[in-house]
Amino acid sequence: MARLEDQDNELIQLKEDNLILRNQKQQLIDCIKNENNNKFKSLLVKSPRKDRSVLGGLDIDDPADIRIQVQALHNQLIEQRDQNAHLKSYVDEILMNIMMKNPEILEKN
Repeated sequence: MARLEDQDNELIQLKEDNLILRNQKQQLIDCIKNENNNKFKSLLVKSPRKDRSVLGGLDIDDPADIRIQVQALHNQLIEQRDQNAHLKSYVDEILMNIMMKNPEILEKN
C-alpha cells in the first residue's frame, strides 16, 4: 500500500515538473520570438534551481521549490490548527468557570 502511495506521489511530482518545464519552454519560445535577448541571456546565465528567474514578467519556480514551500505552508497550517484548538479549549474552560462561579457576568443588562 505504501509503495502505491509513493508511486502516486512520484507521479504527481513528475506531472508538476512537466507542467513547469512546458511553461518555461513556452516562455522561452515567446521570448525568442519577441527578440528580447537580454531576458533570454539572463535566463541562461541564472541557475534555475537556486534563483527565481523572471522572464516576460512571469515568475518561474522550480518544482522542488514549490514542493518545499507547500510543505512549509502545510506545517504552518498544522501549527495554527493546534494553536486554535488550544485557544478554543482555554476559552471554553474560562467560560465554564465563569458560568459556575459568576453567571451574571455573562448576562445582558
